[in-house]
Amino acid sequence: MSTIQFTGISSGIDTDSIIEALMQIEKQPVTNMKTKVTNLTAKKDAWGKINTKLLSLRNTLSKLNLSSSFSGKTAQVSDNSIAGATAGSNSVPETYHLNISNIATGTRAQSTGTIGQPINTSAVLNSSEAGFAITPASGTFTINNYTFTLDAASDNLVNVIDRINAQSATTGVTASYENDRLVLTSDDPDNLKLGQGADTSNFLTATRLLAAPAQGSGTYTKTSQANLGMAETDAVLDNSRLKNGLLSTTSGSFTINGVSINYDTSSDSLNDVISRINSSDAQVYASYDPVSDKIALKSSKTGSIGISLSDTSGNLLAALDILNAQQDLGANASFSISEINGGATFYSASNQVSDIITGLNITLLTQGEASIEVKPDYESTISKISDFVNQYNEVISLINDDLDKEGALNGDISLQSLVQSIWRKTIAPVEGASTSLSRLSQAGITVDRDGKLVLDESKLKSAAQNQSAALANLFGESENGVAVRLIAEIDRQINDGNGLIPAHQKAYEKEVIFLNASIKDMNDRLELRQQQLKSQFAQMEELINKFNSTSTWLASQISAFNSD
Repeated sequence: MSTIQFTGISSGIDTDSIIEALMQIEKQPVTNMKTKVTNLTAKKDAWGKINTKLLSLRNTLSKLNLSSSFSGKTAQVSDNSIAGATAGSNSVPETYHLNISNIATGTRAQSTGTIGQPINTSAVLNSSEAGFAITPASGTFTINNYTFTLDAASDNLVNVIDRINAQSATTGVTASYENDRLVLTSDDPDNLKLGQGADTSNFLTATRLLAAPAQGSGTYTKTSQANLGMAETDAVLDNSRLKNGLLSTTSGSFTINGVSINYDTSSDSLNDVISRINSSDAQVYASYDPVSDKIALKSSKTGSIGISLSDTSGNLLAALDILNAQQDLGANASFSISEINGGATFYSASNQVSDIITGLNITLLTQGEASIEVKPDYESTISKISDFVNQYNEVISLINDDLDKEGALNGDISLQSLVQSIWRKTIAPVEGASTSLSRLSQAGITVDRDGKLVLDESKLKSAAQNQSAALANLFGESENGVAVRLIAEIDRQINDGNGLIPAHQKAYEKEVIFLNASIKDMNDRLELRQQQLKSQFAQMEELINKFNSTSTWLASQISAFNSD
């Protein structure tokens, strides 16, 4: 608990203010050291930012150190809906005429029949035993302007069908249940008008009749557009209402194209299994069709290759009616290129074609014709050099700001030496390069008074189009190219072993650690000094208090003596 002190009561002197003033004087060295820590940290951070900028510049330069950056090609397709294409640096400028007869497709398989159990027509409509995919609700529904009422908690489908048939003389409509679908029949299609805005039950939706079309001639029918009872894909497999018997197992498995898929019938749903197939390496996409109540598989690999299926433990694939289902084998692509092999037809199991024309990758998208023009990619070269100029100028701007009189590294000789070294590596002529392109200035890149690069885009474009090989040598000549020299110089400056930048950062960090330790030691001593001053002033107050007490006593004695 802190102690409340009242100082200066005896002396009348504000001792707290005196102590505070004395401590401020003695704390001055600490303040100076803190200021120095702040300055050193700013210098260290400034070198760190320069290091980051140089690394970015180096990454950009590494692209200019590759001959492929100056020999790139681009492929333009006349109709991007027909095909896509990319050209490598080894492709030959040419225009090709592509004719796609067929694209490659993947093999498909689908459950032989519906996989869910049919509804129980004797169970009350809204019970789980009834098994409706869409649970009917109580209320009213309308057939040919006649309103029927149902109680989903007490009526079953048989009751409702009987009720509809009982009013057939009025509505002209009869109802029946066939193959897990509800069928309404009438001699007049106008009688098969279903639903009104005032209906309060979803019965026509639950029986999938509301949007069903009238079909037939003479006798017309509206039939549920899907089975009324379906598999419950969100329920665990043991409760998923599969029509075929499922062997309950906690460690079931099957294989697709040799890839094993595991499942637990007590915890996994059909949706879980489908997701597991799709995220596996089986190269098959699985889905459930709620309209047909079937499982579908589609191979992600194109060509006439079958899908291999096997139940390993348990019988899930068999229960889903897909184990032995007829497979619709995929087809190979067929196409021709007028300029290749006399326009003969090529066949491919894939829609990705890369083995017909050297360096040209073609993606077949749909049947049709399109032309593909391969030409030099000058714009890519210009973009890479423009990126270099921008990155270089960002480095110079940052260094200039740091060297400014307000900068963290104002007057730093090491930094001045670094920027001069980079500048010399940039503007020096490249030995071994073409005499017409041995300096950056000949490619339209000059240096302004601030040390930044200035780009003449038209001059650079001319060099890229007409002297691409010489431009590549200017930057990437094996030992002396601009990019080669600058990369070597940046590596020398940022090398963690003996690089200029890490050396400065480590030196600043070491000094900051030393100063922080000194500040802590001095603060500890100052704390003791403050306590000493408080103690000394307290003793002084105590002495003054005793002196005052003695003086008061003597005065009272003298006064008493005189009165006698």
